[in-house]
Amino acid sequence: MRTVSRRPVKAVIYCRISLATHGDVVKVKRQEKLCRQLAKRLGWEVVHVYCDNNKSAWRRDRKREDWDAMLEAVERGDVDAIIVYHGDRLIRQPWDLETLLNLADGRGIRLASPSGTRNLDAADDRRILRIDAANACAEADNISRRARDAHADRAAKGIARKNRVRTFGYKRSGKIHAGEAERYRDAAARILAGESMRSIVRDWNERGITTTLGNEWTTNAVRDVLTNPRHAGLSTYKGVVVGVGRWKGLVEREQWEALQATLGAIGERYSKPGHSTATRHLLTGIAFHGACKSTVSAHHSSKRRAPSYRCSDPQCPEQVCRNMLHVDAYVLGAVLTRLADPRLWKALEVQQADDGAGAELAALEAKRKAAQARFTRSATMTDAELDAILRDLNKQIESVRARIESRSSVHVLAGCRDMTREQWDDLPIDRRRAIVRATVTVEILRVTRHGPGFDPDSVRVLPVEMPGAAD
Repeated sequence: MRTVSRRPVKAVIYCRISLATHGDVVKVKRQEKLCRQLAKRLGWEVVHVYCDNNKSAWRRDRKREDWDAMLEAVERGDVDAIIVYHGDRLIRQPWDLETLLNLADGRGIRLASPSGTRNLDAADDRRILRIDAANACAEADNISRRARDAHADRAAKGIARKNRVRTFGYKRSGKIHAGEAERYRDAAARILAGESMRSIVRDWNERGITTTLGNEWTTNAVRDVLTNPRHAGLSTYKGVVVGVGRWKGLVEREQWEALQATLGAIGERYSKPGHSTATRHLLTGIAFHGACKSTVSAHHSSKRRAPSYRCSDPQCPEQVCRNMLHVDAYVLGAVLTRLADPRLWKALEVQQADDGAGAELAALEAKRKAAQARFTRSATMTDAELDAILRDLNKQIESVRARIESRSSVHVLAGCRDMTREQWDDLPIDRRRAIVRATVTVEILRVTRHGPGFDPDSVRVLPVEMPGAAD
């Protein structure tokens, strides 16, 4: 009697874990060990191990490289059986199961786990697998909902969320990282004083300061750090401030709000046509043409020995043009005179003394949050009543924020009293431009006389009015 030899079952193992801290593979290694033991009991030959470590099977947009590679092996006919530690390690969503069933159709592929073996061609087994996938999907949805509710509750209570990536300025323990906190405060002060984020990026990279992931800084990375509400001790949920955190911020709330206003103004200013973040000239985008009110831009011509300021509107019939060096020198004289004016500093002292805005802002936000909570609990408060309360509170909040923003000159002009020409020359160009913007307005006019030399009547420089300034 002839003995018919059977081809060994070619089995693959699939392992997965959703969250592997720092790439830990211990748990998937344990899954593989148990699967190999099962394969030995079944008499199957393990020809490959697919492993998606730290990959979610619940999220539709999450790429699972080894899952895709296993499906390709199934489609090629390289697989007789799949072994998993548990069904939810393989499938958490119905569409994954349907993809696998479609590729395995007619191939007699078996699916094995410690709880039993299924034939992917058998109608009853396919029905059971679909029920299991639906239950796994429902459980994943419930877990997600509970996690969202827990995150929202913790945020409302001011409890810091532990992120996988450490927040700049804080240790993993939640305590302040002294060195990074000092760098944050320095960067915030420099931005408030008029420096650009490009200068912060360049400075930090040249000094070897890295992100918490060890990468070099970019403008977007610095912006993300400076705009993070956590640095002001604020708790957020889905990007919205929901309360005051139980941790200590790196800066006071008022300074952080002023920083956000400054960053917003920078973004708005440079989103307009004709403006650039790489400005090299003192008055471009600041001085304006008196006739059409358009700002001036730098102009270089082979016919002129020196660069000039020209109206940026090509349709302007007047097309005013002034020698840049002469205008800069004239405006600088007016700025230094303004910085020596005691009335300016008295007005700034009045602004600086207007403290408590940060606490006032927090109190108003707490009232807004309490009103929303009261509406949720109340059986009598109407939508219209809540809307009226929120409109009033939002108006007050915006008023406080406007007050904080109006005091930006306090930060820009810090340390500038009685500034000398030498001190001015030592400042970066973006800081000089911020000082000009905070102290004077510059209007370029038509020449009233002809001949050599600079015509001072062709440039009108007026002091910027400061709230609290003496008459």
